[in-house]
Amino acid sequence: MLYSRPALSTELPLSESKKKAKPKLYYPSWKSVLTEVMDSARLRSPHEFDPRSTDYTILTAQLDVLREILLARNLELLFAQVPSYDSTYFKGEAIDKVLEQFKSLPIRPNEFYAVFDLHACRYQEMDQKIDALLGLNPEDFNVPALMQSDAYTHIFHVRDHYHMLRWACLAQMMVATRMFVWKSLEDQYRIRFRVRTQKSEIPSYREHEYITLEKLCFLFNGDINGITLPQLHIDKWLIFDRSEFDHVRPVWISKIERQSYLNDALYLFNASLIQFPMQYLVYLHERSLADRNKIIASRLNENILRYTGIPAEIDEQQVADCFAKTIRPRMMQTVNGWEHRRAGDLAAIDSDLQAVEAAKSLGLLPIPERILKTIYKNITAF
Repeated sequence: MLYSRPALSTELPLSESKKKAKPKLYYPSWKSVLTEVMDSARLRSPHEFDPRSTDYTILTAQLDVLREILLARNLELLFAQVPSYDSTYFKGEAIDKVLEQFKSLPIRPNEFYAVFDLHACRYQEMDQKIDALLGLNPEDFNVPALMQSDAYTHIFHVRDHYHMLRWACLAQMMVATRMFVWKSLEDQYRIRFRVRTQKSEIPSYREHEYITLEKLCFLFNGDINGITLPQLHIDKWLIFDRSEFDHVRPVWISKIERQSYLNDALYLFNASLIQFPMQYLVYLHERSLADRNKIIASRLNENILRYTGIPAEIDEQQVADCFAKTIRPRMMQTVNGWEHRRAGDLAAIDSDLQAVEAAKSLGLLPIPERILKTIYKNITAF
């Protein structure tokens, strides 16, 4: 009796047949996250928002234009942009009384003030103490000195110059956009940065090359052609040692509830402008909290499952590959572009931690909690 050789089975082993392809994850757009976060905040606290709805399509288009101008370094066009103040603004006390009170407040030894005209784009008044405190003449502390790119004229530290321009544009856009209501002198916009001191008459400042300044801005609304509009910002400046600096990262100070909305909006305006891919930014956020790829993968999987019910099945090798092949090169390209670095001065990002620090310097990390939750719960899979 002849026995035939058994045919080879074409079926996969049971353990392999049960394996399913990992789901492909899709992250929401920055515009959709901005819309959801701000619309949800409006429902919780309608009194903080303009009663008219926000047109996010127009806002996104404005951010697109601003991105092109900033990345092209077209400062003449940037300064020629006159915002249309479309929100709702409320007056307070008359400017003479406000300035009288402002100047009569107790003054710290490292402090001076300035009054900036938003429509003329110039300092209307500058504290004469700037000479004694900074060793600079008031006429040397002006918009060209702070904003222009001339190597001798401007006084920003080379690494802070374009960050300051970006944040100033975004703060102005927040005030101009039909989103929040703005009461005169209600909110404080705080930002810390470095200035060069090669023109200072104070020897110790010249030796240090730069110092740290902190600017506190208070928006003043007044009547312009019979309409209440933002008219000035009254600034308090504080001088610190150059060591007292981390990153150029502004913050709004206001009532607790309103403050969180303002800072969420500022973060999302910035992220929508820079357009760094959201998935990679979430990976960087988790990397800032954990130092092992296995833990990062576990955190990603847990959060995606918690907020969406999707078993993401991200593994540590995926995380490692994503950082090495995609995130680090993409972040290097992004930070070099936004800081306008040139050949011979380009930032090299060779580690995950360097990528995290670069994201912090751009104001992309940390991701605010409310925004991070919104991102996670809007992840989909196919």
